[in-house]
Formats: sequence, C-alpha cells, structure tokens
Amino acid sequence: MGYRSNVTAIIYPAEPTDPLGHDEYKVYEKEKYEALRFLMGTKFEQIMSKWFGGEAQWDDRNHRLVFEMQDVKWYESYEDVKAFDAMLVEVAELGYCSEIMRVGEEINDIEHRTNGDDVQYLLNVERTITIG
Repeated sequence: MGYRSNVTAIIYPAEPTDPLGHDEYKVYEKEKYEALRFLMGTKFEQIMSKWFGGEAQWDDRNHRLVFEMQDVKWYESYEDVKAFDAMLVEVAELGYCSEIMRVGEEINDIEHRTNGDDVQYLLNVERTITIG
C-alpha cells in the first residue's frame, strides 16, 4: 500500500554554445546522443539496469532518452529516486537537458522539474474525462 505516481522523464542534448549550421547541428546532436548512450551504459549503468532499465526508451529519431513509469512509489527519500535525481543533475553538467514530470493520485499533485541551460519544455500534462 502507499501513495503512487506516474512519472515521465526525458534527457536530450542541450543546444550548442556556438551557433551551427543545419548540417553541423545534426552532427552535433547525433554525437551528443551517442555520448549519452555511452554514459547510460557505463557511468549510470546501475541506475539504468537495476532501477529504471525496463522503463527507458531510446528515441533515435529525436535523439532523446525517455523514461515512463506508471504506478510507482516516488518518494524523494528513496535511494533509487535520489540516485535518479542526482543522475539528471550530473548529465545537465555534461551538456544535456532533462525534464521530469510526476503526477500523483491527488488531483492537484503535479510536479515538473528541469535541469540544464536550454530546456525545451517538452513534457506536458493533459487532463481528460473518462467514463468508467
């Protein structure tokens, strides 16, 4: 028993500090994405495999990593949540942006946090009405 949330997080390359042409930008973005894949398979391998590996999807087309977790206990005091949050801060220091959106069981329990200098605000919450 306990309070449950749905959580989505996304990691993607930050914009380059110097302006690039279209083709140069595509090369930059792909190289940063491949470096992110390497980081997730080495430095952050434990977080990826032990806690969140089954919930991560590589979006090769848009060069981003997406985590979608449904019905999880997401407490900031939990070691896995602390490790995940620390990972998001660390990848921001390496030139990536991240966003995390958590929707809890209560109607107004919505949390959105970001890391990085060039956040694109890709995550949104949409409310719908359903008949059960």
